[in-house]
Amino acid sequence: MPITSYHAKYFAYELTRQYSSDSLQKLAASLSDAQVDLNPHQVHQNEVIICSYHFARAKDDYIKLINWDLVIDEAHHLRNVYKNTNKIASTIKTAVAHSPKLLLTATPLQNSLMELYGLVSIIDDYTFGDLRSFKSQFARVTLVFDYSETQRKISILEPLIGKTGWLSVSDLTIESFEIENDILFCGITDDGMALDVEQCQRFFSLPAVMQDF
Repeated sequence: MPITSYHAKYFAYELTRQYSSDSLQKLAASLSDAQVDLNPHQVHQNEVIICSYHFARAKDDYIKLINWDLVIDEAHHLRNVYKNTNKIASTIKTAVAHSPKLLLTATPLQNSLMELYGLVSIIDDYTFGDLRSFKSQFARVTLVFDYSETQRKISILEPLIGKTGWLSVSDLTIESFEIENDILFCGITDDGMALDVEQCQRFFSLPAVMQDF
């Protein structure tokens, strides 16, 4: 249906009324009021369709039937698609899997590197491999050392009880007249306390649990 200047003004009013310019509800309310029904037989080539994430999830069966050229704005709303609890993102990802897509976002990362994994997986599931492979290659391992079961106190670790921070262990190979292999330790707490080599080494005498994230 051709859009007249009257319709354009009406749609502009509907899209801006009662909501701030950056509100997702702004668009959802307009679609809800208009009772839009996405029918693949009524979608013609070169037509532009705009919808909210909630609308796309509700019409996912229809979306799968159409070959789209997609632009997904505010794509960071889908960044946690890798989590089983994010039903909206997961449904939309499946619905648009067959279509080429462009993701637009000003904040691809907010809290975790895993969010980048989630966004990239919407475009291509095979770029980073599965979740386990991505974590093993790029994610920081979090270890929780258990000092409570220690038979005797370790004085140099006492000041570190309850603290969090960074601990790095690297294997260094030096080749000159002969090959030397050294293990380098370094560490610092989140409040800025530097750890000496002996403190770093003694941590590995304690039981530790790898913490998932």
